[in-house]
Amino acid sequence: MIKPQLTEFMRRMDPKSVAIIAAAREAVRSHDTNYRYRQNSDFFYLTGFEEPDAIAVIAPSQEKKCTLFVRPRDPERAIWDGYRAGVEGAVSDYSADEAFPIADFDAKLPAILDGPASLYYAFGHANSDLDEKIIRQLTLMRETNRRPLEPPQTIVDPTLILHEMRVFKSEAEVEIMQRAADIAAAAHVEAMKAARA
Repeated sequence: MIKPQLTEFMRRMDPKSVAIIAAAREAVRSHDTNYRYRQNSDFFYLTGFEEPDAIAVIAPSQEKKCTLFVRPRDPERAIWDGYRAGVEGAVSDYSADEAFPIADFDAKLPAILDGPASLYYAFGHANSDLDEKIIRQLTLMRETNRRPLEPPQTIVDPTLILHEMRVFKSEAEVEIMQRAADIAAAAHVEAMKAARA
């Protein structure tokens, strides 16, 4: 089931457009130790997906409106890194109409960028590899300058929409925030009871 936030985001997008939203990347602390992972807030807000190495492609005018590119399931890596939803879980448990392994993204990028009038993508937001892939593909498509290739003519920063959406909370979000505040307040009271002068 598509999250209401994703539906509202698509409503605010240009009708003939596509958005590419990347998950946060893992950060290496030292050698084989990573910092605790924290998902990109905008990516999580739209998809609910909490794993790294993922990309959401959102296309309001397409039949498959939300496509997730994710890490495949890997029982051996799960021992060390934890559960991975994989392609199957991205569809069954999250907002994806379809999903593919993240390794397929590069091959599918030309088709993703062919046709939409606008591309919603936040350049310079901590994923320089993806920035370069998109720039290279757009440049190649424009240099080819042949029909039927139609790269986006406009690039829009999706955070302009997303950050405004995230400011206004739904009733359900307000209830969750109130519950969290109540729990924190009760914890402080219990801590004060246990404290000694």
